[in-house]
Amino acid sequence: MAETFLVTGATGYVGAALSESLARLGRVTGLSRRPPAGAGIAHISHDIALPWPDLPALAGAAVIHCAAEIRSPDRQRHWDTNVIGTRNLMAWCARHEVRRLILFSTGSVYGYVEGQRMRESDPVHPEGPYAETKQAAEAEAREGAGEAGLELIIFRLYFPFSRKPPAGLFHLIEDSLRQGLPLRINRAGKPRITPTHLGDIAEAVRRGATGGIPAGCYNLCGDEDISFLDLVRAKARRLGVAAKLVFTDRPCGDMMGSNLALRAAGWRPTSGLGDFLEQE
Repeated sequence: MAETFLVTGATGYVGAALSESLARLGRVTGLSRRPPAGAGIAHISHDIALPWPDLPALAGAAVIHCAAEIRSPDRQRHWDTNVIGTRNLMAWCARHEVRRLILFSTGSVYGYVEGQRMRESDPVHPEGPYAETKQAAEAEAREGAGEAGLELIIFRLYFPFSRKPPAGLFHLIEDSLRQGLPLRINRAGKPRITPTHLGDIAEAVRRGATGGIPAGCYNLCGDEDISFLDLVRAKARRLGVAAKLVFTDRPCGDMMGSNLALRAAGWRPTSGLGDFLEQE
């Protein structure tokens, strides 16, 4: 019998890639504010901050929760989308006998830590509304999963990248370079980060959604680390432009993850950052 999947945030950078990947395994329904572009993907228009409608056809589906507010200057919007939205999702999962849920969180829940690859057992020190509300969303998901008896996987994601048009930090850098805008460089070019290729993210989700990864919390990050300054310079070389750098003396820690727990579950990153940065 074909698998059934529900992907929230299905039109986002990560959600769209996951919907396309999961469509090869079964029936995918995307939930977002606007329809997804992928063929063969059903769509439900809904704001997750509002109570969810009953959807009997999706009873028992594996749910991948990608929807999130990341960049809004409005703290209340972060809370409504990331925390209330997750609370609403957990109530929906309980009503629809969902047995497996993947929640996307972020490596930024650890905060900036100098020279250390964070493990899942390390303390969290989120900074800013996005990281703070994602930590709260993790708590909502754990409580709801315990009450409903469903398997919960939390992926703390680090800086996704691919050959598709960039998003997040990669978009900020590329857009600034193309427009000739200045980029502020912290002391020692920090932070160092551990980006993750979209293909490796999709493989982790495929394994998790089909029972190949045990319930738990995992850092979803690559093996390689790179500083913000080195990333800017590599992007500038690839684009053939001169980067406008503004050096500051601001100290900054790193945002790096250890993927040893996910490796122990059988996942391996396969796409290197070097090939991506040097591509034409």
